[in-house]
Amino acid sequence: MSVDSAVTPESRQSRLPGRDTSLWLLAFASVSIWVLWRTGALNFAETVTRDGVVYLNGFATVDHPFHSMRAFQLIESLRDGSPIRWITSHQGGYPVEFYPLGVAWIEELVWIASFGSLSIFAVHKLTILLIFLAPGAGYWILTRGDRKSPAVGFLAFAFHLGIAGYWMAGGYTELVSWGLVTNVTGATAALIATGALARFAVRGEAGMAVLAVASITMATYANPRSLIAVAVVGVAVVLASFFATAGPRTSVMTTLYRVGVVAGVAGLTSATEIVSLIRYRDYYYFVNYEAYDESRPYWDATVAAISTPLVWLACGGAIWAILSPRFPVAKIAALALGLYFVVTLALSGQFGDVDVIQQLEAPRLMPYQRMLMLYLAAFFLVRLFDVAANRLSVGKERGIATVATAIVTLVVFVTPVGSIGEDFQGLTDQPQMPMSEMDMFRNAVAQADAVAPDGTSILVLGTRFSWHERLWGSLETDKPLYYEHWLWQWNNEHAGPAPLENGDCTFDNDRGNYYPCPDQTLTPAYLSDHGIGAVVVTDVGSYDDTPNARVAAEASTLLSIVSTDSNWDVYSVTAPMALITDGGLQPTSIDVENERLTASFVDGDGDVLVRVNWFPRWQATVNGESVDISRGKGGYMAIEAPPGPIELELTYSMTAVDWMTRIAAVTGIVIVIGFWLASRSHRFSRLMPNQQSVHR
Repeated sequence: MSVDSAVTPESRQSRLPGRDTSLWLLAFASVSIWVLWRTGALNFAETVTRDGVVYLNGFATVDHPFHSMRAFQLIESLRDGSPIRWITSHQGGYPVEFYPLGVAWIEELVWIASFGSLSIFAVHKLTILLIFLAPGAGYWILTRGDRKSPAVGFLAFAFHLGIAGYWMAGGYTELVSWGLVTNVTGATAALIATGALARFAVRGEAGMAVLAVASITMATYANPRSLIAVAVVGVAVVLASFFATAGPRTSVMTTLYRVGVVAGVAGLTSATEIVSLIRYRDYYYFVNYEAYDESRPYWDATVAAISTPLVWLACGGAIWAILSPRFPVAKIAALALGLYFVVTLALSGQFGDVDVIQQLEAPRLMPYQRMLMLYLAAFFLVRLFDVAANRLSVGKERGIATVATAIVTLVVFVTPVGSIGEDFQGLTDQPQMPMSEMDMFRNAVAQADAVAPDGTSILVLGTRFSWHERLWGSLETDKPLYYEHWLWQWNNEHAGPAPLENGDCTFDNDRGNYYPCPDQTLTPAYLSDHGIGAVVVTDVGSYDDTPNARVAAEASTLLSIVSTDSNWDVYSVTAPMALITDGGLQPTSIDVENERLTASFVDGDGDVLVRVNWFPRWQATVNGESVDISRGKGGYMAIEAPPGPIELELTYSMTAVDWMTRIAAVTGIVIVIGFWLASRSHRFSRLMPNQQSVHR
């Protein structure tokens, strides 16, 4: 007997109140609006009563400054007439493929939708909250794929909203509190791709093919790590076609064909990112901070992500979906979850040393797993409601039970009623920009920009209210910026401060991305190594035991005070070294732009050092002649030029391979549009053969 033997026929279910699509859409919309209201999505500015000044308002903690500024730099680049490909402002610069701009493009669309009326902080805040709501769409697509009540999707959505999880779980904590937006966005796109690919493979729905390609593309450009989830889904879809015994059935060959078409087109649209990662894989470097040393921490993380009761409900839902022949899309989700467990364990080294992806942090895979488990937990509960309702020969109780469970979940997890610890409570208030403090920091950077000579960079030491507050410096300067504690580093040859004799302040690229003693940056060697022209410093470090760099700056003979207030001091470097030198000699003229550098020298020995991170796309000419660039001191660019006067120009250029990937991406977009138009004109069946059997 099948696990669904007690369920009434489909014709009877279709008349039950719980299957009223419009009411469920209203429920989704109502909860979403409530979440936006509760989290202050439209609170874009606040007035400080003590001075009557209106200050911008937005999320301010951990990674939010980093992502806000990436969106800001993309907007500024587009205003100048071209999309950004190299970001020079961050610790020597990096190519956008290293940390792709998928989320920044979403923020760009939000900014355009506001007709440019919103600040980048408001745009970022609104984008974060829209991404937080986006799994609701994924759950709707999954649920409707089995042509059943949207109750499952609604309940899973409520679980997602209420259960915050921990900082790597993909819920409210990771996305809103910590601002780890790329990881969550990639996982969310993978969730949408799961439902879309499953529905296209099982039922041949043309719109789902287009959505699958679009969501896989977004997953790639948001965070390429999400391709692991996408690959797992593709395997799960094919496996499900092998084991289908009843219900909607599609031949294995047709399934392979459909999955292959989506994969091929998505590969084209994602080519610029995927090809670059493969092509330059030896140059990308991440410090590995998190890992599952054994299987028990993985299980503990799984429980912490969604709570113990929901873990067991998800297990029940997975078993039900796999055993039932009537829910092919839910079955694919369950198979994907099982495969994802295995892949996570394998990539975390539980089955031996697996060196498939360099420096992959397996705990970062949790968001997609969490989303699938919430869906299967909701699936299990609603199926129980269905069985109970049919046993009682009633229909409306199922919908009532679903809504009641969703409401109880939200009440328990987002209010003090549930006695849930603050670290795991959902929809909690988050620190916003501290207004006047933000203005003081921006004013300090603006002053540093004014005194730092052209062709030099700015060093920011310390922070007042956010781990990465200093990253906001790009609002006030186009000059390169350096920090004593940054987000990550792809250049593992970065020249940090010289170690002290006792070794307590030794900087090590392989141990982390901060200077243990930031005061040691105020030395002739460090200031010249990075072409520092001005220093912005405060007395609050990133850690409680960080030495006070503000005191060191005040005592330094290398710096000249420009301004000081209660929070920030600004200094000019008395004898700054330019970002480009020839044998240690300064240029007579220099211009540093994001993807173009020029410098002139009247003399020199031809040993040119360019203090911008080396990357293969950089090309250089000396006196109009092409010259080679090598990786020099600190990972910067070194050029051998003839002695004497030279005119140097460096450009971050498009290579032939880069042009090919862009042509491939455009081709993929054209194919997607063609699919969509063909489906609208009823010619899609000619492109996508349908070998689906009748429902049995």
